[in-house]
Amino acid sequence: MSFNDKRNRNPGREAMNMVKFALSLLDIISVVRKGRGLDMRIGIHTGQCIGGIIGTDIVRYDIYGKDVLIANKMESNGVEGKIHISETTKALLEMYCPELFLFEEYSIVAVSYTHLTLPTIYSV
Repeated sequence: MSFNDKRNRNPGREAMNMVKFALSLLDIISVVRKGRGLDMRIGIHTGQCIGGIIGTDIVRYDIYGKDVLIANKMESNGVEGKIHISETTKALLEMYCPELFLFEEYSIVAVSYTHLTLPTIYSV
């Protein structure tokens, strides 16, 4: 999750930073996994959420919302070693840094409880 001062936000830059971070995670995993069978799926979506603290005995901070479900689906429907992004995030990246990333269309993902089906993309 990425967020700066709400008065000074740049969602395109935030999306770019998250994809760069995801690429660095994949690089690190490729070094660490040697002989261990370790891999990672990464899903990224840009949207709104609400966060809060839940619990009394065991206190946890969590985030909720339709866009959180979409981000979860991006990860769970992805392929190991790839960055699975939503069309929303792709549009932001193409506006903010059009030449920085290459994209490959992947699949349609159904998001439970929202009645949405979304085209998805891999960042390459």
